[in-house]
Amino acid sequence: MRKVNLTNWGPYFHESLKRTYFRAKLSKRGVEKVQEKRWLFPLPEVVMQPDGSGVLEGTVPEQEFAFFAGYFFSLGRDAVVQEPEELASAVKTMFAEALKAYERQGDE
Repeated sequence: MRKVNLTNWGPYFHESLKRTYFRAKLSKRGVEKVQEKRWLFPLPEVVMQPDGSGVLEGTVPEQEFAFFAGYFFSLGRDAVVQEPEELASAVKTMFAEALKAYERQGDE
């Protein structure tokens, strides 16, 4: 029997969740931003490109798409989610809603 306690519950909890592959392209600044926040949650290593940009790919729990959409949204133009389409679409929706809020603000 496995012993789960407050110091090791995370891996056991996340093992039971359905995970989906994701891929995001990162600008040079995006690579820096991801590296600065590695303490936040475990992400796979960034695959560096010769120009200093990078690719981040791995799996995320489907139940956490909203969280990861918010994370990629917070990286702004420095990250572009390429897969899966559901995650990319959620990020696009956040950008569209932010743009609408700024457009409405100009009307006031």
